[in-house]
Amino acid sequence: YNQNVHNLMETVAKHYSANKRARLLDIGCNDGVYTRKYCERFGIDFDNAYGVDYNELNIKLLPQGRFKHHDIDLLMSLPYEDNYFDLIIMNQVLEHTKNISHIISDINRVLKKDGLFVVSVPNLAALHSRFLLLFGEMPFAIKGMDAHIRGFTIKALREYV
Repeated sequence: YNQNVHNLMETVAKHYSANKRARLLDIGCNDGVYTRKYCERFGIDFDNAYGVDYNELNIKLLPQGRFKHHDIDLLMSLPYEDNYFDLIIMNQVLEHTKNISHIISDINRVLKKDGLFVVSVPNLAALHSRFLLLFGEMPFAIKGMDAHIRGFTIKALREYV
């Protein structure tokens, strides 16, 4: 997971100019550890960072008001104004959700017109997944009894988003 976050940050850094006043939304913020790292890496003041996570215990560890317990799979709109965020990161979340149309639509609503949306999911077509399938095993990206309920290939995700 740490390597995934590192790769994500390096990719974003190529396309995002630092702005201390920019607003960041971290969807799936967990306990905020990576939210802080994103802010540090992109030069965003942590006071301008917001997050949502389905785990209420994680949210209680974070500053009240900007971080919210929110289950995006219940078709509830994100609790933010239209055109509010400069940067939205959703890392390793979309594969856990059933209704991705609502989520992507709502992200589009809260993202500024010139904002950047970064999404990362496990690649169902990764070489290790192909080997597992070859030997009759489920790939980690969509293991039967795991929290992952949806699989994506790079091409499928690009086409959808």
